[in-house]
Amino acid sequence: MASRPGRQRRAHLRDGGLSDRRRRWSRRVSIVVLSLVAGPLIDRLGARRLLAPCIVAVVAGLLGIAHGVVYPAAVAVVVARAFLSNVGPVLATHERSGSTVERLAAFATWVDSGLAVGPLVGGFVVARLGLSALYDGLALLIVVALVVHRARARALRRSVSSTACARASRTCARR
Repeated sequence: MASRPGRQRRAHLRDGGLSDRRRRWSRRVSIVVLSLVAGPLIDRLGARRLLAPCIVAVVAGLLGIAHGVVYPAAVAVVVARAFLSNVGPVLATHERSGSTVERLAAFATWVDSGLAVGPLVGGFVVARLGLSALYDGLALLIVVALVVHRARARALRRSVSSTACARASRTCARR
């Protein structure tokens, strides 16, 4: 067995000795296994209850990666993303507007758009500001999206409940 040059050997040891192919394979297998765990949890707790903790775990993981706590943060991101890969479609099927196929198609479109635009924007940010700024920015964007989602959900619940109250009062007034 031929020895590797010093720099290659150090890089090989630094990433735990896993090749890129094995790392990608192990990440995909872990997502599949965790998705099998997420399904029963969604059935028991509900997708809406799992959404916020998963997003908080992703944000914490991104901030951890940005500030040097790489391995525990990466595990948190992988676990939370595996759960979110199940929570997202379940939530998309339970929205009130449009047909189920339209909602799932919209969800898939946003996921695919993120996959297409993410590397372009990420490459620009990393080249200009650095990797830490990318992770900090992603965490900030996710928190803003969660706050906007929660505010829209509250407003929708209020409008639905006020509409139901108005209908109930009209029905009572007719009697």
